[in-house]
Amino acid sequence: MKQDSPASSRVGLLLERARGSAARIPWERALFLGVAAVIGIYAGIAAGLFTQSIRTVQIVLFRGNEVAAALLGGGRAAWVGIFRERLTHARWHVEFAALALLALVFAFGAEALAARQPGWMPRFEVHRVRAVALAGSLGLALYYPLVLLATFNHTFHETSGGLHEMAIHAPVWVRVLAPALGATAAGLLIRYVSPESGGHGVVEVIEAIHVRGRPLRGRIAVWKSLAAGLVIGSGGSAGREGPVVHLGGAVAASPAAPGQASRLPSRPRSRGRCSRWRSCWAISASAASRPSCSPASPPPPPRARCSAA
Repeated sequence: MKQDSPASSRVGLLLERARGSAARIPWERALFLGVAAVIGIYAGIAAGLFTQSIRTVQIVLFRGNEVAAALLGGGRAAWVGIFRERLTHARWHVEFAALALLALVFAFGAEALAARQPGWMPRFEVHRVRAVALAGSLGLALYYPLVLLATFNHTFHETSGGLHEMAIHAPVWVRVLAPALGATAAGLLIRYVSPESGGHGVVEVIEAIHVRGRPLRGRIAVWKSLAAGLVIGSGGSAGREGPVVHLGGAVAASPAAPGQASRLPSRPRSRGRCSRWRSCWAISASAASRPSCSPASPPPPPRARCSAA
């Protein structure tokens, strides 16, 4: 009978110890700490991306002549040179991409290892690890469109007065038509492309958590941002709080779906537990991305509170 070598015996012993240590890790608490970190990443980057999108709409609408001259006119070569120079000196932070890649590798590696060795980690928790890793990677990846959009906006002269200053120097017909055009474009977008992106935002998140048949889809984050950016950037009468809360709930509910859908025999979950996990994601991300509190926004019901237990 073939004897195992001392090296393979030591490796097997180390694997057994690692398996025992992983089984004693409080995954529930660790995952909620991961959720808190993901929410912090998302809250900063998504708020900056939303703000820069509004700024882009303002520049295109109220300073269209300058944008057309820079992109299509005789000043194109000079503008392209400035844009490339600023992109070169921008803070890209490659470590964010490396961290996102490591999170994805760990999540899918843990899932593959748990499938081969069920005792290493509860598969019920593996799907939650994957959801947290996907959300964190998405938040880190959003940093690069933010840098690109901010660099584009900074290639044009920054006015100290914001939208008011740009509107004063814009032609009268632009001041009259810009809000109407922005509202019309947002209305057509919501009417024909993404009807679920309509509404105030806060109410829709609460209804999605407490009313069956009203899930928050990930695509809401894209279309809601675009529609709100068109209205706010064109000078329409709208605020940022509701759209950002709606956006946060959609982004949070999207990665929570894979953990919900899994039916694992090792640790069955009740419908209430699945709903509570989704609710924690949606409420936490919405609260983190909420810029300020407003008396007009209805507070969430007591049932919306979640705990790690």
